[in-house]
Order: sequence, then structure tokens, then C-alpha cells
Amino acid sequence: MAKGSSNIGYYFSEVKTIFKLGKLSVLLSFISLAMIFFIALLTISGWWYSQNLSEALKDEAEISAYMRPDLNTYSTEALMEAIHEIDGVVSVVEVSAETAYDQMSEVLGPEASILAQFDENPFEAYLAIGIELDQRVGILEKLSELEQIDYIRDNQSVLEKIDRITKVVGIIGLMATLAVVVATFIVTSHIIREGVHMHKDQINTLKLLGAPDRFIQTPFIMEGILLTVLASCLSLLAFVLFSTQLGRGTSDLLNFLPQLDHPRMIMTISSGTIIIATVLGLGASLFGLKMVKER
Repeated sequence: MAKGSSNIGYYFSEVKTIFKLGKLSVLLSFISLAMIFFIALLTISGWWYSQNLSEALKDEAEISAYMRPDLNTYSTEALMEAIHEIDGVVSVVEVSAETAYDQMSEVLGPEASILAQFDENPFEAYLAIGIELDQRVGILEKLSELEQIDYIRDNQSVLEKIDRITKVVGIIGLMATLAVVVATFIVTSHIIREGVHMHKDQINTLKLLGAPDRFIQTPFIMEGILLTVLASCLSLLAFVLFSTQLGRGTSDLLNFLPQLDHPRMIMTISSGTIIIATVLGLGASLFGLKMVKER
């Protein structure tokens, strides 16, 4: 253990030399890996957001039931009690036309002035019915049997579209991850093989002096890990800056959507990316050294 620690200075010195000798190739590989990681991060973050959006909307699954205009207060209360007894109904809340107007004004934000163009309130009172999503079909059938209800609106079509988008983005994210793995292996293993060839004379000298393979290979393994980790760190920095600016620019436009836990997403993706980059760097370096040895 002490002997391995005493060689750390030599290992880092060798890594520095390897980088210097192939600086152009290393630089191009570094930029390529950083761009690949960045594209993968964008795809994964898009999947993360679409999945969280889908789950948030499912948790807030709601059916809007519009009552016949001739119903009085007593009839409305009786209707609400009847709806509440339906299996799968979690809550029933009456939303007045004025409340609906205020809610839409809050959603529209600065654009709410357009509502002032109407001579009368364009919204109608309705019943907001919270439901268990898996019992949606049965609930809709029961609601359609109630004569007091004039029209029913639910968000199932929105949920289905978001689910489809989530699946598509998830597949794209998986493909992007596979692309990162393959590209990292190809680029990093190529750099390792190139470094070994450039240090061929020095390696032969070390072998004649009795240096073990682990001693000779360690600087190249460190090179591969540093290359992938530093590239992932650069891509993470670009991703954080990009996502932060994007979030600020769209927060007002998308204020009606559930808010994403941006710090948690950044923390999870960052730690995962560093770990994956380290494993990929190690695996690609060992693969590159193996290919050289077989030759």
C-alpha cells in the first residue's frame, strides 16, 4: 500500500507527459466527449421532467363536471353528495364562475388583460371532482348517467399524450446513454492505444528493468479516467448554465405546469454522470490496453 502511494507522483508525472505528447488528439477527444455527454444530459433531463410532469398530473387527476344551468343550490348539494358516493371519487368541490375567472387570470399572468375584453364572465360554474385515476372509466360512466350534469371534461387525453411523450423521450434517453457508452469506449480506448504506441520505447525499457504490468499500465488508466471525468465535468457545467437560464426564461410562460425540483435534478444527474464517467473511463482504458497487448 505504501509502495503504491509512493508512486503516485510518478504516475501523475507520466499522465502529464502522455497528455503533452498527444495534446491535439487528446484535446479533440476531450471536446468530443464533452459534447456527447452534454447531449446525453439534455435528453436525460427532458425525460426526467416529462416523467415528473406525468406523475404530478396523475396525482392531481381531476374531472370537471358542468351542471345544468337550471339547478338551484339544493339540487347542486344533492348532486355533489351523489357524486361523492361513486367509487373512486376522492373529492367534490364546487367552483363558481368567479373563481374560475380568477384561476384563469392567475394562469395567464400578464396576458390576463385579454379577459377584460369580454362584456360578461365567459366561464361557468362547475364541479371539480378529484378521482383515483385507475377508476376513471367507471366514474365517467356513472357521471354520464346523472341527468343534472350537462357536460363532462377530463384530462385523460393530456395524460395519455404526456405518457407517450415520456416513453418516447425515455427511449431516446436510453439510446443516448448507449451512444455515450459506445463513443466513450471508442474515443478513450483509441487515446490509450495511441499513448501506448508513443511510449513504446519507454515501456520496453521498463519491462527490461523488471517493472510489472500494473506499474506500466496505471498512468494510462489514470489518463482514461481523467479524460472522461473532466469531459463530463465540462458538460455538466454547460448543462447547469443552460438549464438554469432556460428555467428562468420559461418560468413565466409555463407557470401553470407543476414546478420541477431543479436542484434535486441537478444533484442526481451530476453525481450519476461523474460515477458513470469514471466507470467508463476505467473500462475503456482497460479495453484499450487489452487490445494493445493482444496485438
